[in-house]
Amino acid sequence: MQATNEPTAWRLTALLDDHFGSRVANTLVVRAPGRLNIIGEHTDYNAGYVLPAAIDRAVLLAGRAVPGRTISAYTKTFDQSDSWEPGTAKPEQRWMRYIAGVATALLDRGAALPGVELAITGDVPSGAGMSSSAALCVGAVILLAALADFSVEPLECVLIAQWVETDYVGVRVGIMDQYASRNGKEDNALLLDCRSQKHELVPLPSNLVLGLCDTRVRRALANSSYNERRRSCEEAVNLLRPHIGGLRTLRDVDPAWLTDLKLFLPETLYRRAHHVVTENVRTLECATALRHNDLAKAGALVHASHASLRDDYEVSCKELDAMAEAADAAPGCHGARMMGGGFGGCVIALLDESRWEEFVAATTDGYRDRIGKEAIIYRCRTTDGASQIHRA
Repeated sequence: MQATNEPTAWRLTALLDDHFGSRVANTLVVRAPGRLNIIGEHTDYNAGYVLPAAIDRAVLLAGRAVPGRTISAYTKTFDQSDSWEPGTAKPEQRWMRYIAGVATALLDRGAALPGVELAITGDVPSGAGMSSSAALCVGAVILLAALADFSVEPLECVLIAQWVETDYVGVRVGIMDQYASRNGKEDNALLLDCRSQKHELVPLPSNLVLGLCDTRVRRALANSSYNERRRSCEEAVNLLRPHIGGLRTLRDVDPAWLTDLKLFLPETLYRRAHHVVTENVRTLECATALRHNDLAKAGALVHASHASLRDDYEVSCKELDAMAEAADAAPGCHGARMMGGGFGGCVIALLDESRWEEFVAATTDGYRDRIGKEAIIYRCRTTDGASQIHRA
């Protein structure tokens, strides 16, 4: 037996046995973290820059090979079971579609995937903007590939997980969430170039705390305006292409060019493009500020990001705005913004470690005063990316 994180692995193995019955079979346990994103929102699918980090909240999967071809799964999060066999229709349960999508992608690549019994749990809140679905996909790639004795390199793992979300489930996400979950590094953020699909490590200041302030408003990206925003970016590129040689995505647009070419875009498309173009600049500047321990500059850029997401990209909501305002006004906060696809979820705040308790109290009170709802505030630690933590 070779194992790490033995208590967690034992609990997952026990959950698998409780649901499917004990078997004499090798059991694998995989941990795949959720992610936060300091800055760089809606830039990933425009081949731009993002600044995410893997966090100490994760999806955990335990699985073992069994005879046949059926994949049977149980999720403790929803207390639901489902099964799927290759070649059949997509599962009815949305969470199971991510597992079936990963299996489909691996089979298409030639993996000899056996039947599988799988148990899933974790503490990444669904719909809060911490990328629980990306973590599930990344973890499933690692687990199912290991059960099939099939080698998958880190970037291929990321691309499979992204394909599952975009093509199998139907949400046209970029590469950031899956990349951060797979490649995160403790005490660092990743400055990811979504075009080259390469990253640089950005060490985070030791006195910086990353707080996630959950509005408790849930959203489903596939049922929101997320895909519409992506189409808007593509439409803007099509209209700008005759005026900018070699233009592929909004990543290629300089802010000064966009101002000069404003008359060629309808007002709404201009504002969508303006957010993406300026957000790329903010992301690069924020990475530099963090490297130089300039939290005031980093916080100001994060604050500006929220304004742009609210006004230009229009993916905020009253709860996100109220939470960002409450966090910004709280002691120790350098800057706060909505995080994730939008329309609900979390606000990320950059904080002084010494003011954590004051920040939590003030933000909770401020959100309640503005909205009349209770907030949930998580203190997040950056961690390494997804990995197998147990094999028995």
